Amino acid sequence: MASIEAPKPTQLVFHLKYAAPLDLISSSAYAAYIYDTKAAGSADLTEWFGKGNDAGTGPYKVTEWAKGQETEVKLAAYPDYWGGWKGDHYDKVEYRVTPELTTAWQLLQRGDVSFVERLNPQLFDGAKKQKGSLQTSSTPSFQNLLALFNTAHGPMTDVRVRQAVQKAIDEKGLLSALKGADSPATGLVPTGLLGSTGDLGLTQDMSAAKALLAQAGYGPNKPLTLEMTYAQGDDDQQLFATLLGSALDQLGVKLNAKPLQWNAQWERGKSADPAARQDIFVMYWYPDYADPFSWFVNLFRSASPPYFNLAYYDNAKVDTAIDGLQSLTAKSHDGAQRAYASLQRTLLNDAVTVPLYVQNYQRVYQKTLTGYSDNPAYANVVFVYDVRPA
Repeated sequence: MASIEAPKPTQLVFHLKYAAPLDLISSSAYAAYIYDTKAAGSADLTEWFGKGNDAGTGPYKVTEWAKGQETEVKLAAYPDYWGGWKGDHYDKVEYRVTPELTTAWQLLQRGDVSFVERLNPQLFDGAKKQKGSLQTSSTPSFQNLLALFNTAHGPMTDVRVRQAVQKAIDEKGLLSALKGADSPATGLVPTGLLGSTGDLGLTQDMSAAKALLAQAGYGPNKPLTLEMTYAQGDDDQQLFATLLGSALDQLGVKLNAKPLQWNAQWERGKSADPAARQDIFVMYWYPDYADPFSWFVNLFRSASPPYFNLAYYDNAKVDTAIDGLQSLTAKSHDGAQRAYASLQRTLLNDAVTVPLYVQNYQRVYQKTLTGYSDNPAYANVVFVYDVRPA
């Protein structure tokens, strides 16, 4: 951004340093905050916000923030909200952190909570069959699960090892076991976004995987052990870990799969000591705005120290292509589509990552909560002002 002008009270003029899809960027869930920059008075604004204060333009205000507690955030309606309060609205909101899905399900059944964003396939199937006070919804998302392979240290620096693990993954078997909770990944970019190709799905090939490991020198006389980290409490990821471990065991490869809380997993992945990092990092990704750019610039553009590039990938040609994506999107939709497709093929051929599935948003909530709908461009966001108590 070079500068912004406001020639009229209702008009903004943006002067950009380079062509970019500003309409998409400005609609980002993380790029259009409007708040009072003087709210903290003489105090440091960042520190003031970090204590749970707010000074935005939304319909609710933070009344309590208990970091790390089960009931972590409480909100109350802001009476002077510019949108008004005509009709019935929720005037108080609580957000609970409940890692155990069975506990969340019990709270919902008892009526102690109104909305649960995700259950495992078995519990969700039970909720669909329940004829009492609950309702369900299932919506395709832009959120996918990725396995990122360590290209910079350890045995997976050998592309043949990465390709072997890639070919050992049984995506069809995983989807079948997940029973509708997730949809097939046909490339790195989910269906519905620019860059989606529909023809880059992967098929398990254990014979090819075994041959690649032998070419890399691994076998009975040289066993291979790999370490994978994934999200603690995520049943879908745990299922993937179990299935991959079983497939690799058939190849004589031992998989140490460790469930970790996100902060612990991420800090380990970003460790300054390459030897302390994992071989496979499993994580979800969704776009900052309705465009695929964030997958590429965050996950696969070279970065030192690493932030979200937890495959530690460093490819100058790929970097150059990524740097041109936003301008290309603004100038040529077809050109951007071809560029995204080409980048995905490069990443999959280099076995940098495996897109495992696209998550379906499966919600369970009280019938007394009306007007809810998912917007895949705002992942896992409940716009509380728009839902109504029946």
